Amino acid sequence: MNAYLVLPLVQAFSCLVLTVTVLLARFRSFTYRLFSVFLASLTLWGFLIYGMRASPDTAHAYLWEKWLIPLAVFMAAVYYHFSVVSTTVNRRKWIVLGLYIIVLASIPLTLRDYLIAGVLVKPYGYAPKYAPVGMVLIALVLILGAFAAGNWYRVFRTSPRPDERNRAAYILTGCGIIAIGGLFDVLPLMGLPAYPGLVISIIIFCLLTTVAILKYNLLDIRFVLRKSFAYILTSAAMAVPVIGLFFFATFLLAESPVAPWVYFVLIIILAFSVPALWGRIQKQVDKWFYRDRYSSLEALETYNWHAQSLGDISMVVGTTVKLVAGALRASDVYLMQPVPASGDFQVVATASGTGDTSGVVIKAQNPLLRWLQHSGGPLRFRDIVTIPQLQNVVWEETEPLQRIGVELIAPLRLRGGQVSGLILVGKKLAGQSYSVEDIQIVTTISNQIAVTLENTRLYRDILESRENLETWLNNMTDCVMIVGKNQTIQFMNNSASASFGSRAERKCWQALEREEICPDCPVPGGGENNQASPRPIGSRNIGAREYEVATAPLLNPDGSLSLIEVFRDVTERKRLEEEIIRAQVKIETLRQSERLKTDLLSMVSHELRTPLAVIKGHVTTFLRHAKRWPSGDQLDFLKDIDQETDVLTRLVSNLLDMSSLEAGAMKLERDYYQLSEILEWAEKALNVVTRGHRLSVGIPEELPIVFVDKMRIGQVLVNLCENAAKYSSAGTGIVIEAWTSGDEVMCSVADKGVGIPPEYLDKVFERFYRVDRNRYSNSGIGLGLAICRGIIEAHGGKIRAESELGRGSKFIFSLPVNENGVSL
Repeated sequence: MNAYLVLPLVQAFSCLVLTVTVLLARFRSFTYRLFSVFLASLTLWGFLIYGMRASPDTAHAYLWEKWLIPLAVFMAAVYYHFSVVSTTVNRRKWIVLGLYIIVLASIPLTLRDYLIAGVLVKPYGYAPKYAPVGMVLIALVLILGAFAAGNWYRVFRTSPRPDERNRAAYILTGCGIIAIGGLFDVLPLMGLPAYPGLVISIIIFCLLTTVAILKYNLLDIRFVLRKSFAYILTSAAMAVPVIGLFFFATFLLAESPVAPWVYFVLIIILAFSVPALWGRIQKQVDKWFYRDRYSSLEALETYNWHAQSLGDISMVVGTTVKLVAGALRASDVYLMQPVPASGDFQVVATASGTGDTSGVVIKAQNPLLRWLQHSGGPLRFRDIVTIPQLQNVVWEETEPLQRIGVELIAPLRLRGGQVSGLILVGKKLAGQSYSVEDIQIVTTISNQIAVTLENTRLYRDILESRENLETWLNNMTDCVMIVGKNQTIQFMNNSASASFGSRAERKCWQALEREEICPDCPVPGGGENNQASPRPIGSRNIGAREYEVATAPLLNPDGSLSLIEVFRDVTERKRLEEEIIRAQVKIETLRQSERLKTDLLSMVSHELRTPLAVIKGHVTTFLRHAKRWPSGDQLDFLKDIDQETDVLTRLVSNLLDMSSLEAGAMKLERDYYQLSEILEWAEKALNVVTRGHRLSVGIPEELPIVFVDKMRIGQVLVNLCENAAKYSSAGTGIVIEAWTSGDEVMCSVADKGVGIPPEYLDKVFERFYRVDRNRYSNSGIGLGLAICRGIIEAHGGKIRAESELGRGSKFIFSLPVNENGVSL
């Protein structure tokens, strides 16, 4: 059986299989059932063609041939109907109905032999002789085919969806192929020597159309045609040298006797040269057919080499998106990477990106990221709504991606599975959808980019770490030296270079001004007792300086050990330590001297109190009987002795109080008092010290009570009033006031005296300090204000002085109040 008879059977069997496939795919769809009817009619067509071609004579052939025209009209009507339904073209229903009526009318015409006049015998087989009515119906078939192709062409030109346009392109390609096959069937009727190719074209047409309506993701039809033609061209180019070698061996070598081993050598040469020659030819054909994509893919092959020479991560990611855009012929490509702080993915680089990416963020907890991490492959954006695991992705998270026209999302996965980045691919420049080959290219590219970007990041981190380490070491004031094998200096920081000189490939012991290697050298293999562990070495004298040295091992990338040595210059520290020791000895000596002085004052004060008490007692007794004294001068003497005894007694008491304060031995007997109670208790003493002055007191009734030692606070008021009386003229006023300020009770004693110069305000509270003794000749040794400060500070308060020369002074002290309104 020759090919002329086999091809109709192949067509019939192929169309039968396709009919069953379509019905099983979606039987409930009217469109699919309509197309299956078209395929079934083509199956019947194949059997009719086979019966006609296998007929023994023209009479039998005519019986098969005459039914081909009504069947062709039916197929054309069904296919036109299918194109109207599939493309949703707005056609009037009566047109389709009229076509089916024509089909029914063609049946009686066939029975009366009005369609085919007879059968002719041609060199290749039987050929029909059409009657005029048959020619009209054949023209109708061609017109219906043209209109159906026009419907698909309208979809191809106007549909906004790339997948619909690609599906229409598949069917239009099939229409073109069947038109060419039909032309080859018509040419023999015109007397031209052509082999009828309608059967072959029908098989190809049915395959393309079935694939177009059944398959969801179609390869780009232009890619399919280009790839097919590329393989044909590659095979043709490959056949030229092989056939040439065959003719050379057959004709040229046949004229002269050739040994058998020559043929064997030719076969070996052909076996080894054909694969290499095929690869070279295919590479050149691919480069010619896919010039733009080939250049980008070729650049991606050397991407790792390019990336290794780019230290700047921004240049790497910029190159990345450009290469991806070129390889896929995409309008926009975006690279997203996680933000270190939150882990959210943001756009870091774009290629031809025209959309606003300011709001394009994918949260770290987005289900989309988890799905991409587990799936590992690219995701079509339109599939988000169909994948069950992605139903939790909210519209607010996908809307920014839709706004910038994303069609593909490819994860950059590291070896551990974690996603280090995302590649967002926009629409194709030509408007088609992305094919399976595009998905494979994206997968390959994304894996390569993920590794490259991670290596670039690690390399950048290493460089930054090294720069940071060197910067940190150079900023150290200590001398740092890294020593390798054979005591060769590998690194010296700025301090070490300044102290020991530049390394200049010297040995470490030479830089340390030694004549030979150190006996306790810690460098591995360097000394007799070396140890490769962190340890202090101790002090070493290098030149005129003294250093403390510590060492630690460093593991090199090749597994060998180096040693880092830190030299701390302790020359100044040693000198300061010696000075501190000497100063401490002096301070201790002064402290002992001060302690002896304080003890002496305390002892003398105690020893003076007893004779002063005796003198005071006797003088008081004498003054009680003053009328018995005959002379007024003697009475004045006794009064002077009494007054000076009081002065000396207060002096001794102040000395004892000062000693107690300095020793921290003063005990406070605290209780709750109103400040007015303390003033009443000290009224007598205040009247004595302010004799000759006008004393006025301003204490508000709502003043909080204070928890103090009544006698000591009274002593402070007496001392301040006494001080005010000393440095102000007789008859002037002395004012005692109190108020609250925040959480403190404030009290002040003011006078109208000569005042205190500003430079002395901080010194008046020092013990034994008196302001300008030549100017102010009042008695006193300068302990009253010092005692006041000690008592107030013992209560947790503060005291200060305010003064203006010629207008008087004011001494203000505070006592802290707790949250219950009581002084602490």
